[in-house]
Amino acid sequence: MGRIMAIDYGQKRVGFAVTDELQICAHALETVPVAQAFDFLKDYLNKEKVDVVVIGEAKQLDNTPSESCRCHHPAILSGATRYDQFKKQRTMILPIVLYGNPVLRKTAVEVDLKDEALKGFVNDLFDTMYHAEGVGLAAPQVGKSMRIFVVDSAPYKEIYPDHEPFKGAFINPTITDRFGEDVPFAEGCLSLPKINEDVIRKSDIHITYYDEKGEYHDCDINGILARIIQHEYDHLEGKVFTDNLSQIKKMVLKRQLNDIASGKVHPAYKTKK
Repeated sequence: MGRIMAIDYGQKRVGFAVTDELQICAHALETVPVAQAFDFLKDYLNKEKVDVVVIGEAKQLDNTPSESCRCHHPAILSGATRYDQFKKQRTMILPIVLYGNPVLRKTAVEVDLKDEALKGFVNDLFDTMYHAEGVGLAAPQVGKSMRIFVVDSAPYKEIYPDHEPFKGAFINPTITDRFGEDVPFAEGCLSLPKINEDVIRKSDIHITYYDEKGEYHDCDINGILARIIQHEYDHLEGKVFTDNLSQIKKMVLKRQLNDIASGKVHPAYKTKK
C-alpha cells in the first residue's frame, strides 16, 4: 500500500500521523486547529510523498469514539487525489459574519430545492455551528441571504431532561403561528458574541419547512426547540435577537454592539465583519 497518512478529526483540532516505509508504526506529525487543517495538509503533500490518506474517527485511549469527533463517515482516498479531492470529502468551517454586516439585515430569499450544492451547504452550516459551539446557525450568518438554517438542540438535554434532542435543517421555513405562554430565556448569538440577554418568546409555534432530504413538514413545535427555531428564523427576516429587547435595554447594549460592528470583539471561532 505504500506510505500512509492517518488523519483524525476532532471538533476543534485535527491530528496528522504517517507510517514509516515498512508500515510498522505511525509517527505523529502535528495537531492543528480545524481551520488550519487543509493548509497544513496541502503544504505537507507538496513536500512529501504519501500513497494513501486515511481519514478516521478520533479515538480515546479506551478505543471508543471521541465525543468531540465530527467525522462520522471514515473514508480512504488514493494518495493521487491529493489536496483538492480530500477537501471535497470534508465540509468547510465558514466564517461567521458579525453584527453590523448588512447581510444580517436583509430578508433572505427562498432556496431552490433542486440545487445540487444544497446538501454540501447544509453540511457546511452544521460543521461551522459545531466548531463555534452553537445550537443553531442561519445562512445569513455565514454571508448567504438564503432561507435556510440548521439546529441541534442536544446540549439542552442536560438542562431539560425531558427534552427530546432534535438535529435538522429547515429549508424555506414559514412560521405560520406563535402561541402558548410568553417565556423569558437568556439568549446569545454567534453573530453577537459576548452578549446574552433575556428574550420573551412564545412557547409554541406552527411551522412549515423542507428538511435536508427535501421532505416537507407541517407541524407544531414547543419548548426549547421552538425558541431555537424562532431565534434562527429571525435571521431569515433580517432581525437579530436584540431587536426583541426594550428600548432601554437596547440603549444599554449600544456600546457593546458598536464594538462588535467596529471589529473590537474577537471570538474564538472564525469570523468576518
